Amino acid sequence: GYKKHHNEDGFVQGRNWGLVLDGMGGMGSGDKASEVAGKKFAEEMALHGDMARAMVAAGDAVNASPYASGGAVAVAHQILPLPGGGHVARIVHVGDAGAIVFRKNAQGEFELVYRTEEQSVAAEARRTGHLRDTLAMRASDFANIVSGGLGTGKKADPVVKDVPLQEGDVILSFSDGVGDNVSRAELNQILKSSRSAEEVQAKVWELVHWKMQRLALVKDIFYGDTKEGGVIRDFVDAEGHARKGVELNESPGYFIDKKGHVYDSNGVLVDHYKADNVTIHAYVHDVAKAPPPAAGEKTLVMPAFRPAAVDPAEAKTQIYQIPQPWTAPTGEWILPKHFGSAILGRDASQGAKLDLGLPEISSRHAEFFEAEGEVWLRDRGSLNGTWVNGRRLQGDEAYSLSKGDLVTLGTRSYHVETTAGGDICLTPALTVSPQQPGFQWGPVTVYQAETGAYAIRNDGSPKLLVGGKPLPADGNAYRIRDGETVQIDGKNYVFREFH
Repeated sequence: GYKKHHNEDGFVQGRNWGLVLDGMGGMGSGDKASEVAGKKFAEEMALHGDMARAMVAAGDAVNASPYASGGAVAVAHQILPLPGGGHVARIVHVGDAGAIVFRKNAQGEFELVYRTEEQSVAAEARRTGHLRDTLAMRASDFANIVSGGLGTGKKADPVVKDVPLQEGDVILSFSDGVGDNVSRAELNQILKSSRSAEEVQAKVWELVHWKMQRLALVKDIFYGDTKEGGVIRDFVDAEGHARKGVELNESPGYFIDKKGHVYDSNGVLVDHYKADNVTIHAYVHDVAKAPPPAAGEKTLVMPAFRPAAVDPAEAKTQIYQIPQPWTAPTGEWILPKHFGSAILGRDASQGAKLDLGLPEISSRHAEFFEAEGEVWLRDRGSLNGTWVNGRRLQGDEAYSLSKGDLVTLGTRSYHVETTAGGDICLTPALTVSPQQPGFQWGPVTVYQAETGAYAIRNDGSPKLLVGGKPLPADGNAYRIRDGETVQIDGKNYVFREFH
């Protein structure tokens, strides 16, 4: 058989996230590329907590290293609390590393809630109808040719998906050593017979190892290294092609060829074995152990003035992730009088006048409209919900917006103000909470001091204003209060606290 001489996979775990890496063995230095990518990803997550941004940075780090030709693929998941309660799993991946979310139904079966789509030639062939199903993808000669990843001189282009979680949901993240060996039906059986995430991981590994051992024996028989355990047979597959396969003594009526394709007695392809490194991580959603949701936010109307200095020695040393890092272009929204109505969504082609272009936003997510001289907001059946002041709007419920409200759409929050002319202005909000008590964003750092007060420090931004006044880059941290305006490089934001 064929043995890999070193492990090219890797796994990195943070406070509420996990990352599976798979080095591209065919490109050389895949193990080193995985190591570089994992370290960079962890560093970025410690700074800002944005997985997509961390994945891109990891790819850049591989490209800047001596192992750029090696490259890696990766998948990560992060458990995030929703403002009004509950959690979502944010799943980010590049290449053919994958993740599946399963949910147990009333009959005790585990149904597929979400599965990542590979960035690979085989996946594209399936999307265009050239391959009929997942098994055909696993068995394809193009199964290991990826179209996305970290390194190899290309910019990483991660796919991001937020999946709402329920109690008992299971997230499996894995390298292609699992994805190319284990079927959905086999995973369902493992989940039904397991009592813990650790047991799931052990059983998946045992199944993959068993298949690899069978494949190694088949190759030894083909190459004449042994005459024990099976016999080479001629057979015809279901499409009429003449083939050769080994019929193992322990499974008569099944034929396995050199590529690991498994056929039944009728020549139908029923499974595929592959020799590869294996990494599997299982997460079972337990609400009691998951990060707690942010409670309803508290509004404090504070005058805008130069904040008092805070002793840097009071600062907590750990900088936490920002709940909604502003990596996309942002700006204020003005809803002028008599605007009528406006649909907010991800896709302008679906009628969205306010297009955020963010993966967690539905195509037609929410609607602003005028009625009875007021501006109202309602959800339009979005997946991740529309929230006002930490409460999710239900069904056709409409909420009348007023000054000081905090609107949350996906991972973005907006502070509601009214202009002198009576127009509604929605300004991007930089939020903190007991679960996320600070963030670092480029040259701006916000953290919570031991006293409980929040402080902001200018680490080098030439255009940072707090409360309308410049904040010097003098190494000192200054007090910042809920509701104060923050201007960074000419863009306006509002600092908000969740309690």
